Amino acid sequence: MSKQSNQIPEVVLVDITPEVYQKLKEDIIEDQPSVIKPHILDYFEWLKSLDPLDVYDAIETGQTVKDAYNKEKPFSPFRTSVAVARGVLRVTPWLKTRAKEAFNEEIARLTLRFENPDVWDVIQKFDQKGDYLRSNIQAAKEILGLEKPSKGKA
Repeated sequence: MSKQSNQIPEVVLVDITPEVYQKLKEDIIEDQPSVIKPHILDYFEWLKSLDPLDVYDAIETGQTVKDAYNKEKPFSPFRTSVAVARGVLRVTPWLKTRAKEAFNEEIARLTLRFENPDVWDVIQKFDQKGDYLRSNIQAAKEILGLEKPSKGKA
């Protein structure tokens, strides 16, 4: 056995490029049925529109998108849009499955990293537990009826 074979190889970190991210995002959107595609596009636009100060406040206070949703008036455009999406997803199980695949933490991470880097920096610096994105993705899935509400949450 040579000395070289006893050495531990260096760890190589492979990173995704902006071009690969764009292709991945396009593929995710393209793979969605036309009836939920607008909602997936809205989701990406919402991630891009997040304000770093709002995200910082949410991290510090533990607020989620579900808290914001619950504060909305019953017939606000946001709640009405969610109700329509939830109704479509409820009656079409295969759409529900596809939507669950699109609303995931890794895609949210990449979207923020490449399309809203100021918010990504806030999350990297202040979300020590790493649960901000996870809890908000879970909250979004609950709002849309993709998953049952977590125990202890309304």
